[in-house]
Amino acid sequence: ALAPTPARAKVETGTLKLDSVTTEHTIAKFGTGNDGPGELVLKLTTAKRGWERGTHQLRLMLFKNRKYAKWKAAIAKGSLCDVRNRLADVTKVVDLPHPLATHSGHGFEYFEDPETGRSYRVNKDNPEDVEWRDPNNHTEGPLDRVIHRETEIRVELRHFKRQSRKARRRGDPREDKATHWFAVISDCAMENYDAHPPPMHYELNMFAADGNHLPADILGMGKLYWLIFLALAGAAPGGLWLASNQYRRLGRVHILTVMVFAAYGLQTTSVALELMHLGVYSKDGKGLQWRHTFFAADFAAETMQGASELITSLTLLFLACGWTTVTVGSVTSRLVGSLESGVGGANAATAAAAAAGGG
Repeated sequence: ALAPTPARAKVETGTLKLDSVTTEHTIAKFGTGNDGPGELVLKLTTAKRGWERGTHQLRLMLFKNRKYAKWKAAIAKGSLCDVRNRLADVTKVVDLPHPLATHSGHGFEYFEDPETGRSYRVNKDNPEDVEWRDPNNHTEGPLDRVIHRETEIRVELRHFKRQSRKARRRGDPREDKATHWFAVISDCAMENYDAHPPPMHYELNMFAADGNHLPADILGMGKLYWLIFLALAGAAPGGLWLASNQYRRLGRVHILTVMVFAAYGLQTTSVALELMHLGVYSKDGKGLQWRHTFFAADFAAETMQGASELITSLTLLFLACGWTTVTVGSVTSRLVGSLESGVGGANAATAAAAAAGGG
């Protein structure tokens, strides 16, 4: 259950709202390695009304690291939407179904004539190609019924290393280069008028090379966590044996030993929970996070690691201050003794004050 298997994809879901003020929205960041092209699959869903054609320029833009930094700088300078969006490395038109369409599929949209009630279809690539055709009587295959406006876009993610002139002349194959991609949804047409279209829900699946492993920016973390977990689990029996020998020899356990074991246990559990998170993430691209599940192993792992580091820091601080001979029993007895002496001292002071007043 803890074994990190190869990832199917990284998944990002959410809702975005574009208008005349906010014409662009960054929805995801994804890293690809140098072992081949990745792939991005974006599914957008919105209401049937509000995105009429001719009044919008909905686009999916993909930026690499440098271009994204320049794009953000252009926004800060107040540049026009059309101007700064030319920096995108990849731009794809988002073609939403027509708001009056009843069915869609195989390159056609089906409509119903309000006068006759008959159905006809329009070729998306050639709007002049119109013919009477019932969506339940055609030969292309099953169609999608349009109950809301939905579309899907697939884009290959590939970044190449620079080639020398000699390599280009020789016709050498180009080598892939690792990079980060930033996905942005944009509609620059809304900058020209007061527009308030309905929100859009997006589901973004980002695949690494061949769609069979984790994104490049976290690739290898599973092996690293397994190595740390096995090292921690392997060293634990030795520490327990030493602590038990100390208890048999002295009849007590040093409190610093207890603190070290507490920090050690928290850190080991943190690594185990992180492995669980990576294992689930590798299967569904979401992992064990608060926004996806009640059992937030990722959050619990971070919390336990922080507690472990706090205990370790306090232990080192106590040692630096000379705290080296205190046991668990002595700490308890001193605490109880201090409480008792405090109460006794307060009673004595009260009695002395009363005697002085009577005299």
